[in-house]
Amino acid sequence: MRRDHGILFALIVAGRGRLVAPHQAFDLADGDMMVLGTADDWSLTFRSDFRAFILQAAAGPLEARLGRSGIRLPKVLGSTVVAAVAKSGLRTLGSNLETSGAADLTAAEVALTELVASALLGEVREPAGSLTGAQTAHFRRVAATIDARLSDPDLALALIARLEGLSVRYAQKLFEGRGESFSEYVRQQRLEHCRIDLADPNHAHESVAAIGQRWGFRDQSHFSRTFGATFGMSPRQVRRARSQTDEAYPLRGKPDGRKSAAARPAPMLQAAMDRPPTARARERTDHWHLPATAETVHWGFFSRSLPPVLRVDPGDSVTVETLTQHAGDDWERMVAGDSGAESVFDWSPEHKRVDRRGAGPANASIFGRGAGEGFGVHIMTGPIYVRGAEPGDVLEIEFVEIRPRPSAAFPGKAFASNVSAWWGYQYHDLLDRDAKRETVTIFEIDMRCLAAARPLYSYDWQPQTDPFGVVHATIDYPGIPVDHSKVSHRDLSGSRVRIPARLHFGCIAVAPREADLVDSIPPGYFGGNIEGCPAFLRGLNSPLIETEHSWVIQSFSHPNYLRDLGSNAQSDVYKTSTIELALRNAFRQTRRFIMQTYDLTEDEVLSIMSLAADFGITQVADGNFGVHATITKAVFGERQHSQRTARP
Repeated sequence: MRRDHGILFALIVAGRGRLVAPHQAFDLADGDMMVLGTADDWSLTFRSDFRAFILQAAAGPLEARLGRSGIRLPKVLGSTVVAAVAKSGLRTLGSNLETSGAADLTAAEVALTELVASALLGEVREPAGSLTGAQTAHFRRVAATIDARLSDPDLALALIARLEGLSVRYAQKLFEGRGESFSEYVRQQRLEHCRIDLADPNHAHESVAAIGQRWGFRDQSHFSRTFGATFGMSPRQVRRARSQTDEAYPLRGKPDGRKSAAARPAPMLQAAMDRPPTARARERTDHWHLPATAETVHWGFFSRSLPPVLRVDPGDSVTVETLTQHAGDDWERMVAGDSGAESVFDWSPEHKRVDRRGAGPANASIFGRGAGEGFGVHIMTGPIYVRGAEPGDVLEIEFVEIRPRPSAAFPGKAFASNVSAWWGYQYHDLLDRDAKRETVTIFEIDMRCLAAARPLYSYDWQPQTDPFGVVHATIDYPGIPVDHSKVSHRDLSGSRVRIPARLHFGCIAVAPREADLVDSIPPGYFGGNIEGCPAFLRGLNSPLIETEHSWVIQSFSHPNYLRDLGSNAQSDVYKTSTIELALRNAFRQTRRFIMQTYDLTEDEVLSIMSLAADFGITQVADGNFGVHATITKAVFGERQHSQRTARP
């Protein structure tokens, strides 16, 4: 690969494709990230509609990290931790493209190059004659030490070797194995840092000489000559080329046929490509597909600090994939063969793909159950950012269709798990109070008939040891893969029992303002685990569900427990919730809603409620008990909504 050509970092957001190069081919799926050389021979095809984020970066920095022996491209990154960080970084950049400035993109180019280089060096086994695995690890340590001292003009190999506890000769061999010398490597790293700073708007106020001196070049004329010989442009020409355009990264968005000049190593991001290359791209994408993968979900908590994994405009539609945290109750039926589920539930003795599960401490210092401590259990796909939405605005979400996730191993079937667990209301009122037990029941749904689910089998929970060696006597941490050799199945397939499959979305919310990490279990004014779909109106401080024929007003024991219960709110809500409180709040919310929506007096509303409102228990298992009121719209006849209630 020549230095006047670029590198592409490409992330498949959604779709299936195939990357073909001489002597190698890769099948691609959601979440795969490729490293491609723009001057190399390869082809990328897709079998269906797709979305991808592609960042074009200069080849020099990656080549400097990989050495002259190089690594043959194209490559598809593996499942190492550093590869996962690189994928997440590119996804975040793509999702925030419209609000990213030139400085953001420059920084992203640098960071992604470093991450990709580390991933490639850690994953790829090169032919004989290059560095061994141990030598590669040693070189990464040496490179990090050099990077920390690049500003020292007197930097010498002897100093680096001493700091890393290596002999000078062995350190020399590390560079020789890469086909270069220590001085060549240091010079190239310094030049790359200078190039980046010259292109970065954050350093526009600094002189060229100051930038050269910061990276170890004492002599200005020597710096300019070396820089020009390497990049084909003087330092001032690089800066001038960048300042002559208002947009330092002009090729962002969908491809428009333009090509970047070889002399301008400016990154390009192609975001949200929705069609195969042969199809005509639409000017605006209004339907999105958001898969559930380890890169797009967070587990067990809401947070205002999470970056969005998708940005949409008002009126856009999104197909959102979801997963149940109980899929580990039957791995064969609900995880195996499903690439998205497998990535989310990936947990071995060496690593856990989605580590944090809950809003507790990441080091599991309270109970030792695992990162997040299971203070929150739901797998949530997102966040999704709605452009133009601001704190306090109304968000209305319309659910067009909800379908169960089909099993990959059992075609035509979907499966679900129902758990009678220690946190449930009925657990403490069993007929045999001395025989406390948690029971798991697996249900089957025929995809051709979604109206009902039939029980397949059940088992009592027995202590399970997770892949990290922690024993779970009860179901106290989400996503534990159940070892079915330790439980006894009760066959229920012959039962004539059929349960109506009333599909619901589960958890949907806006991020609460009161805390950064919020347990996903107790619902509140912000939505959450409420068994339905929220929208908000002025004066209504909890979720509202609207169906074709009815209003369903939702309330809880503590509508805003995060504010009302003080610093220990997330634990105290479990202790203080009662049905009586939830019923009283539901009554008040319903009264207020009808008065404001239909512009009626309190006396009129009280009469209507006593005759036409039905109150029911939403749930008593989610910490913050829920009661809802249902009232048919027909009660109000042709009476129009009050114009002072709704906020646009």
